[in-house]
Amino acid sequence: MTTVVICGDETSPPPQCSDARVVVLQNLCTHLRDLTDWIADDETQLVLAVHRTHVDLGSIQAAVRRLGFDPLRVGILDLDTIATGADRSAPIAGTIARSLQAGNVDPAQVKLLPPDRSTRRALLSFGKPRYISAPGIDPSACHAADGCRVCVDRCPADALSVTAGAIAHDVDACVVCGHCVTACPAGAVENPTATAPSIEAEIRAVVSASTEPPKIRFRCRGAVVPAEPGWYQVEVPCTSMLTPGWVLAPLALGAAGVDVVACSAGGCPHRLDRHTVAMLEDTATIARELGIRIDQPLGHPVGHPVGVDEPLLGPGATARVTQLLAASDASWKAGLGIADIGQVTIDPTTCTACERCATVCPAGALESDHTADGVLISFDPRQCTGCASCLSVCPELERGAISLRRELDIADLRLGRRTVREEQVATCEICGAPVAPHGMLARIEAMLGEDHAGALAIIGRRCQRCRGR
Repeated sequence: MTTVVICGDETSPPPQCSDARVVVLQNLCTHLRDLTDWIADDETQLVLAVHRTHVDLGSIQAAVRRLGFDPLRVGILDLDTIATGADRSAPIAGTIARSLQAGNVDPAQVKLLPPDRSTRRALLSFGKPRYISAPGIDPSACHAADGCRVCVDRCPADALSVTAGAIAHDVDACVVCGHCVTACPAGAVENPTATAPSIEAEIRAVVSASTEPPKIRFRCRGAVVPAEPGWYQVEVPCTSMLTPGWVLAPLALGAAGVDVVACSAGGCPHRLDRHTVAMLEDTATIARELGIRIDQPLGHPVGHPVGVDEPLLGPGATARVTQLLAASDASWKAGLGIADIGQVTIDPTTCTACERCATVCPAGALESDHTADGVLISFDPRQCTGCASCLSVCPELERGAISLRRELDIADLRLGRRTVREEQVATCEICGAPVAPHGMLARIEAMLGEDHAGALAIIGRRCQRCRGR
């Protein structure tokens, strides 16, 4: 059972939550200990709606920990982000949905932060330390062993490194910006309290529970944004982690507008402002091609869902969301700067069909398949995140065998997966097993020259097992 405990006042109507028990406590922000009398023994999920200008996060976490709850899995709604007199039902529904989708936090992922001094109570006391969750890496999904280093390259704090073919995470150095989460093309990195499914569930719940289509405002964890009628605030670790697909996804889910608010006026403490600006420039480029009018803040009068049931956020979100928002007969291309999208081109005159690009592709955009007499390499632009892992392993890169451009081609997205390289394979004259693609043999012949024609004849006619016969 989910229980919502909300700090009561006389200016807002009581929220309506059909799937949860709602308890309204006067002065909850100053009397957190009163929670004890309202928590049932069979409680499975707890959501607190409080005024964060009155109570600091450390005090909230300490109170719920005494009640036996994991403080990182308790949903916390800041009532100061809701306009005075506005219905609180939709924000509470969003907080419930997000907290229910939160993952389990490994103790190794917990970061201890100093007390928050932004509240009135904290300024008059020593304050209590706060806890947040840092990202974790799923080794079963990680492609570090194949050479993928996208998360390492994107980390602004050098908290990620490669050790024995696996990604090592220094939690102490981590600034929990979330870059590694959205940069990972395989979805192997996840912050349990800010997962793609949990944030998407929050947005869907808010849209569904609102009487009028709401506008979604993404804000940094440390940003303080005044409440504004019609706007619902979605907190993320850092807005620089967002991709164009994440920013535009609320529009596909039925929101009436979307906005991104970075850190305080003083700028990002981790100097990620430029990345946020570049991401928003890519978002503006896509929105312009979609026919979405962009002002400040960025907005789009959609007001109804496109009708999609499958998840939108996560790796490849920009391609999925753009395709949903685009007109069915649209045909345009847009060059992008840093967006999570790419177009791979293979030159059949220089590609040897060695399949290494498909073998290491962490997103599954490149795949290879073997037929009776050859090999096929296919590419799906809907899955490509532009990570460039394919370029790093191509032995014929300098000859232009493969190239990558960060471009969104809406017509190409609709085509989906298609074959980009096809090559016949030479077979062993003794056992019939495949030897190598003809393109690879031709390349070996060109490298060896006429002086080694005899060796090439043996290599091309027999597999390794039969060459000694």
